[in-house]
Amino acid sequence: GPLFLMQHDSLDFVSIFLPNTFVLAGFFLVAVGLRRFHGRSLGRAGWAVLAAVGAVSGVLLYFVMTGWPGIEGRIAAVSVGIIAATGYMILSLPRSFVKTLAGGAIAGAAAALMGGAVIQVVNILRSASGTTVASLVQLDTLPVAFLLVQMMASITLLFALVLVVPYWLTQKKEALAERVDLLYRELRHRVGNDLNVVLNYLEMAKQNGTDTDSQFALAQSQSMVGTVSQMHAMLGRRTNPDEALSLDEQLRTVAQQVVDSFALPHIQLAVDVEPVYAEARTLKNCALMVNELLTNACKYAFPGQEAGALTVRLTRLDAPNDSATQRIRVTVADDGMGLSAPWGSGRAHGTGFGQALVTALADDLGAAFDVQADANGTRATWTFDAPVPAQGCPV
Repeated sequence: GPLFLMQHDSLDFVSIFLPNTFVLAGFFLVAVGLRRFHGRSLGRAGWAVLAAVGAVSGVLLYFVMTGWPGIEGRIAAVSVGIIAATGYMILSLPRSFVKTLAGGAIAGAAAALMGGAVIQVVNILRSASGTTVASLVQLDTLPVAFLLVQMMASITLLFALVLVVPYWLTQKKEALAERVDLLYRELRHRVGNDLNVVLNYLEMAKQNGTDTDSQFALAQSQSMVGTVSQMHAMLGRRTNPDEALSLDEQLRTVAQQVVDSFALPHIQLAVDVEPVYAEARTLKNCALMVNELLTNACKYAFPGQEAGALTVRLTRLDAPNDSATQRIRVTVADDGMGLSAPWGSGRAHGTGFGQALVTALADDLGAAFDVQADANGTRATWTFDAPVPAQGCPV
C-alpha cells in the first residue's frame, strides 16, 4: 500500500519496479515454501504463477520506461500479480493446516490481499481515464480503504509466518523425533529377539554335539553373539545418545557369559571391577577384547588341568591433567599353562584371528597393550585414556 503512495516520476525504477517485483516474488516464494514444507511439488499452477509474476514485472518495467499508461495501469498490473501469487498461496495450504490458528491467519490474510487486489482492478476499470495519485488518495476513499486492507493483511501474514510457523516447525520436529524413537525401539526389539534366537540355536547345537572341537567352536560363537547381545541391550536402554554407560557392569556380564558358554565347571571366574562410566566406543572395544581373551583362555589355557582360575580387573587410575579424560586399565588373566608361543608370533594355538582382533581393538582405543606369560599363567593388560561421558555420569 505505501508503495503506491510513494511513487514519483524521478524514482520510477526504485519506487515502482523493484519494490513491487520483490513483493510479488516474496508472496510467490512464501507459497512455494509452504508447499515444499508439506512435501508438495511446485505443480503446473506454480509454474503458471511464476510466469504471471514474471509477466507483471515485465509490464511494470515497460510502464516505468515509457511512462504509460499512468498510475492506474501500474496499480492494475501489481494487483493482477497479487491475485495470482496470493491465490497460489491459498491453494498451497493443506486443509488440515488451514483449520489451525496459524493456517487460518495465513489463509485469511492471503484472501484479504487477493480480494482487495480484485476490487482494485474492478475499481480502476470502472474509473475514468486520467486517474492520478491525488484522485486516488484524496478524492476517492474506496481505493484508500483497499490499500489499508492490503497493508493490514500483509502485516497479519508477516506475523503469522514469523511468530507461529517456527512453533509449527518445532511441533513437526518433535513428532518426527517421536516417530524415529518408536521405529528405533521396534528395531531394537526385533534385533534383540533375533540375537536370542541365534543364542538358543547355538545352545541346542552345543548340547546335541559330541565332538569336543565342534562344541568349543559353538561355545566360542555363542560367547561372541552373547557379548554383542549384551552390548545391544545396554545401548538400547539409553535415553540419550550421550548418556554414560557402566563399563564395569558390561565387563562383568560379558565375563560371566563367556564362562557359561563353555560350561567348564572346573574353571573359577573372579571379577574385580571398579565403577567406571564410559562412552559407547570404549564399552564396545573393551567388551569384545575381554570376550576374545577369555574365550582363548577357556579353549587353550587349561588342557588336562583339574582346576583353573580366570580373573578380570577394571581399574580407574589417577586422571590426567585434562579433566575431560579418564585413564582406564583392564586386565584379563588366567593361571593356566601360558602361551605356547610369544604373543603375535603367529605360532600359538588357533588361527591367529583372536590376536589380530584384540590388537586392532586396542589400537582403536589408543591403548598400550601388553601380554605376559610364564609358569603362573597369562596376563593381558591394556591401559588407555578415554573421554569422560558428557551426560549421566554419576558424581
